[in-house]
Parts: sequence; structure tokens; C-alpha cells
Amino acid sequence: METNTTAYSPQSSVLERKCRSFSVFASASTIVIGILVLVGWALDVPTLQSISPQLVSMKPNAALAFVMGGISLWLLGRESPESFAKRLGRGIARALAILVVLVGALTLAEYIFAWDLGIDQLLFHEPSGAILTSSPGRIAPLGALNFALLGCGLLLLGSRVLDRYRPEQFLALVALLVSWLVVIGYTFSIVSLLYLPSSTAMPVHSAIAFALLSSGVLCARPDRGLMQIIVSDGPGSAMLRRLLPSGMGILLALVWLRLAGENAGLYSAAAGMAFAVTLTTVLLAFLLYLIAKDLNRRDAERWLAQEKFRGLVESSDDAIIGKTVDGIIVSWNPGAERLYGYSAEEVIGRPLALLLPPDRSNELPRILEQIQRGEHIQPYETVGRRKDGRQVHVSLGVSPIKDSGGRIVGASSIIRDITERKRVEDEMRRLNKALEERTANLEAINKALQEEIAARKRAEIKSAQLLEAAPDAVVVVNQTGKIVLVNAQVEKMFGYRREELLGQEIEVLIPPRFRERHPGYRADYFAEPHTRPMGAGLELYGLCKDGLEFPVSISLSPLETTEGTLVTSVIRDVTESRRAEEALRQYAAELARSNEELHQFAYVASHDLQEPLRMVTSYMQMLAEQYKGKLDADADEFIGYAVDGAKRMRQLITDLLQYSRVGSGKLDLRPTDSNAVLGAALENLRVAIHENSAVVTSDPLSTVMTDPGQLTQLLQNLIANAIKFRGTEPPRIHVSSRQHGHEWVFSVSDNGIGIAPEHHQRIFVIFQQLHGRMDYPGTGIGLAICKKIIDRLQGRIWVSSEPGKGSTFFFTIPVELISVSEQTRTTQNVSDPARRG
Repeated sequence: METNTTAYSPQSSVLERKCRSFSVFASASTIVIGILVLVGWALDVPTLQSISPQLVSMKPNAALAFVMGGISLWLLGRESPESFAKRLGRGIARALAILVVLVGALTLAEYIFAWDLGIDQLLFHEPSGAILTSSPGRIAPLGALNFALLGCGLLLLGSRVLDRYRPEQFLALVALLVSWLVVIGYTFSIVSLLYLPSSTAMPVHSAIAFALLSSGVLCARPDRGLMQIIVSDGPGSAMLRRLLPSGMGILLALVWLRLAGENAGLYSAAAGMAFAVTLTTVLLAFLLYLIAKDLNRRDAERWLAQEKFRGLVESSDDAIIGKTVDGIIVSWNPGAERLYGYSAEEVIGRPLALLLPPDRSNELPRILEQIQRGEHIQPYETVGRRKDGRQVHVSLGVSPIKDSGGRIVGASSIIRDITERKRVEDEMRRLNKALEERTANLEAINKALQEEIAARKRAEIKSAQLLEAAPDAVVVVNQTGKIVLVNAQVEKMFGYRREELLGQEIEVLIPPRFRERHPGYRADYFAEPHTRPMGAGLELYGLCKDGLEFPVSISLSPLETTEGTLVTSVIRDVTESRRAEEALRQYAAELARSNEELHQFAYVASHDLQEPLRMVTSYMQMLAEQYKGKLDADADEFIGYAVDGAKRMRQLITDLLQYSRVGSGKLDLRPTDSNAVLGAALENLRVAIHENSAVVTSDPLSTVMTDPGQLTQLLQNLIANAIKFRGTEPPRIHVSSRQHGHEWVFSVSDNGIGIAPEHHQRIFVIFQQLHGRMDYPGTGIGLAICKKIIDRLQGRIWVSSEPGKGSTFFFTIPVELISVSEQTRTTQNVSDPARRG
């Protein structure tokens, strides 16, 4: 079983975070230095331009380049998700890096080709003769070189080109060495390290700014290139982290001691060199001893850790599989053998795709790509394939494996069988779904029950309100005849309090003479319950608490409940209606007596009055004939008036007799040909039609159920009126009929003088005349007779007319006309006690 000796560790993670934090600090410090120098130039503050008047100043172009380089490094070092803002920041960082490269490259070109491109005094003017300055405002050659190197490094830092090798770190390392030499030159006053002959020297704060910016570029990507070796957790990296600061400190100390001794005259240059070499060898040997001892300790700890890890891997129930970055299996523990069914000899050296089902083959390239980028894959659920072809549900987590140099050489997969858990989860999901469905059903049922309960409560409240507000007494009785519910009207009607009636037999409200048979009637009703009046055709009575009886009408209806069928009795006190009926019967009898007297009067008028009136008329006519001209003019006129009045009186009595006879006889209802009836009416009017040159036409008329004599008189009166109230032209009259719904509609149209709308109802009233007797003689009783005939035939009559436009009289006869005798028989059948329900 192979194990990873330089795997990812918390230590390397901490160092990487510290490096990135230092990169941010370095970028901010470089920006601050550049801004302070620019402020010094703008405000002419020599201390900000150069730390001391004896030192060379930082040129404005250099200060601006430091600001741009620091901003570029800060934008490239930000860790944020891929977004528009991050893409915009990278674009700005690249643009600033290009400007830094241009500043360095153009300045180097000025030195190499002896050009003056006009960029040195572009921002601020520096007078000639400045300390250690070959050309006023021009950056030192070493500074220009560093700007060119660092600008290129920033461009590569913001790019994915050669991302694995990080060439910007080498460029930054060169710039750091150059700035380090300048710092050493200032520290030990070695002028040859500060500048090239006949050129500008690099200022001390420029060297510091370059050191910061170079270190920031190196630390911006600590997980790649040179920095990966420094920050990794391997023994070589640990030795390097100890050796670099110690070795640099020792060398600086020895150089200082040598120079100090030589300057003090303690020894010669050759002796100082020998002393420095000897002391350096001793100190380095001691340092190597300490490092070797620490490495041995670390190696022992790592071996123990590996043995412990190997034991954990071998005893783990999970499958732990090692593989190369290309997906070739290199290690296989017993847990993997149990999970997949392969032995270690069967799978080591074979591709990992062997363990994946065909439909999951696209997962492996994605996993390997993430591993090559150094990403850790958190455990996720997927499907594996066993040796026997069966699929298993697994939880898979993958971590990269690094060598001692920090390079990713493979990956370690920890795989857990979750088939049983998935089965349980699926079962739980099924149960949860069933539970949710059942819960939803129960909620729906509960909601329906709540709504039904609320509806029942509302119905009960409404029923109770309606019951109490009912104008009649309501008593509800069960099958045993017990009263279970009464309303307020029962208390008022029978004189009992509600509590006195509930639970009592219903017979308590019935007079004693009816109680014996009532239980049998109740049993019959419960055997076939339906809504009906009780005791139809019989006189029913209720019994008050005080023993007083009163007439009632009772309506019964069944009420189905959970307790069985109940009967609702609606009881109405009909004392007043009985009194009204009695009064109505007396009025009908009085009316019948009056009608009989009226008929008797008509008979007397017909026989007893007409004879003396005829005698008076005859004698008056004889007086008029014999004494005409013998008396004075007034006597002749008075005799004429008397004769005319007698004639009109005779005609009026005749018409009254005819009006009386219309309603006296019984209707003879039978199918009647209306065409034959019209012919009979025209025959009766033949003289009047001939004298007035009238033209009477008709459509084919219907056969209707009616009284032929009454219909003949009706048509004869209407046609006679049309002839009588003619205009200047000969009368033209048209008769037609049609069926409309349950009625026959007849019409009689003429071209006469017409009738004003305000008189349309008045003309059907007896003795109503719209014209003078001289113009249109008559008694005004013809249309009243028509109205009376139509009323007897259960129809309607009306007129449509305008003055000067003729008139159309309409009347209707029901299609199914019932005779008075039939109506009487029907009424008797309904009220017959033998037919009550």
C-alpha cells in the first residue's frame, strides 16, 4: 500500500495565506511610497523626494510607476468569484502593467541609444546638477531594468499562460536581487553597487519599494512555481525556509565584520578574507548539523504517521483508492476489495473507468481536471460498478497527492458504500410521500369537515332564526310522537311554555275527540313520509293549554336526520280565514240573490215595461200624426221629443235585456268553426252591409273550443261597430285569427274614424259613448257586451287605434277552455274528503 508523503497539510495552507496577505501589504506599501514621493515633488518637499539631502532623489516617473505597479498587483491579488467586476479589474491591472513596462523600456532605450524622448521631465521639472543624477528627472538604469522586469511579471501574473510554471516569479526574483544589491551598497557604502558609470544612481527608497513590489509578486501565487517549494510541508521546503534567512544573516554579519575590521586597521584585506571564509564555513557547518538533526526527527515522525495511516487505511470499512493524475489505479485497500469485488492484483495498473458504469464515464475526466488544478472534491453521491456488473450507490471524495516538491502526482479517493442508506432513504421518501399524500388527504378531509361543520352551524343558526321568525307555529315530532322542537309561535298559539312541550306527546295539542285515531294516522305517515297537507277536506282543530279549541290548517313534511326521520308540522290558526270564508259565502249568497233580482228586473223590463212603453209610443205617434199643424209649433216640437224619448227608452230596455242575457245562461262549449260563425254574423248584418257598401274579408279562421252563439254575437257587434263608425270612404273590414302560445288571437280591423288612446279602456264600459246621438246613434252598450262575452270565455279584449287611422279590435280565447260545469266538478274533486292526501 503506497501512501502520500507530502500531501496537502494545514501548515502549507497557513503559509499560503500569509504569503497572499504579505502580497497585499507589499502592494499597498509600494502605492504609499509612490504617492508620498509624488506629493513631495508637487509640494517641493525634499525630504519626500529623497530621504536625505546627501542622497539621490526618486524621480517622478519612478514614483508614478510604483503607484501603477502597486495598484496592478493589488487588483491581481484579490480573491473574488468570477464576475464582471473581477474581469474589469484584471483588464485595468494589465493596462497598468503595460504602462510600467513602457516606463522601464523607454528609459533603458534613452541610456542605450543616448536618446532624449522627453519623458524624464514630463511630470515635474528637476534642475541640472542633482546628486548622482546623469540626466535630470531620468530613472536610474537599474531602476528602469527592474520596472521592465516587474511590469512583465505583472502581465504574466494576470495571465493563465504558463500558469503552472509561474515565470513572473523568476522575473520578480531578478528584480529582488538587484534591489537587494543596492540595499547592501547603501548599507556598507559600496558605491559601485549603487549605479553604473556615467548614470543615475538608484535611490534607497526606490530599492526598498522594488524589494516590496518584487516580494509581493513572488507571494501573489504561492501555490505555484518557486514559492510552492518554499511554502510546502516537505523536508526540503522546511530546510529552505530555515537556511535562507540564517544564511543571509550570517553572510551580512561576516561582511560587516570584515569591513569594520579593515576600516579600523585591525587586519589586512587578505587576512579579513581568510577570517571571513573560515568563520562562514564553521557557521554553515553548524547550521547544516542543526538542519540534518531536524530532518531526521521529521522523518521519524513522518514514518510513524505513515504507519499509523497505513493501519487506518487497511482497517477502514471505506474503499481508499490511490491513482495517478491520468486515472490509473496504484493502490487498493481491503475496503475497496469488499465494495467492488476486485482484488488488488486485478485492478492495480488498470484505469479507474473500470469502476464506473457507462452512463457515468463523463465524471472521470472532470474529476481528473479538478485534481490537476489542485482542487479538493468534497464527498458527493454517485454510482459505482462492481466486478459482477451490479451498480452500487457510493459517496465519493477525492484529494490531490503532492510529492516532496509540491507537485501533484496523483489523487486519493475515499469511497463509502451508501446502497443501504439510499435504500432506506428511498423507502423513507416513499413513506414520506405516502405520508404527505395521506396528510394532504386528511387535511382536505379535515378542511371539508370543517367547512361542512361551519355550513351546518350556519344552516342551524339560519334555520333557528327562520324557525323563530316564521309566522306559523312549527312543531317537530319523532317517530314515537314526542315533541323535539317548537318555535316561539307555538308558545303564543297554544299558551304553553317551550319547556312544557318538549318531550311531551303531540296529542297534548289535539282535542280529546281526535286523539284516539291520531297515533294510527301518525304511523301511516311514517310508513310513507312525504310533504302534504294534513286532513285535506276535513276541519282540523288545535287545543290550547286553557282548553280552548280553535280551527287550524296543518302541513306535514319529513325531515331526515342522523337520529332518524322526524316530521315537521307547520300549524296555522285559520280562525280569521274561516270567518272570512263564512263572510265570503254570505256575500256570494247575497250576490246570487242580487243577480236573481237583476234577472227578474230584466224579465219585468222585457215583458211588463215594454208593453206600456209601446202603448205610450203608439199614442204619441197618433198625436203627432193627427194634430200635426193643428197646434202651435212648440206643441209639435214637444210631441216629437216625447216620441223620440219613448223610442230611445224602448231601445235602451232592449239593450239592457240583451246585456243581462249574456251572463245568464250556461256556456255551450264545443269545437266551433269560426268561419261558419263569421258567416252567420254577416248574414245578420246583410242589410247594414248593403246600405253602407261595406266590404268584409277574412283569412281562413280557426276551429276553437267556444260557445258558437256567444262568438257570433261578439263578431256581429264588432263588425256592426266598424260599419257604424265609418269615415268618408266605404267601410273595409278584415277578420283574422292565429294561435299564440296557449291562446287563439282574433282581430277585426277597419278603416273607420279611429279612437284616441286615452279612450281605449273607456269604450268597454257600459253606456260610455264618445260621440253625440245625432252623429252616431246608440246606447253605448255594444262593446260592453263584447267585454262581458270575452270575460265568460276566459279571454282578453283590447283595441289598437289612432284617430283617422282606423281601429283593430283584438280578443283571445284559450286553446283549452274548461266549461263552468267542468270547473265545478274539478273543484269538488279536490275538496272531496275521500281524495285527501
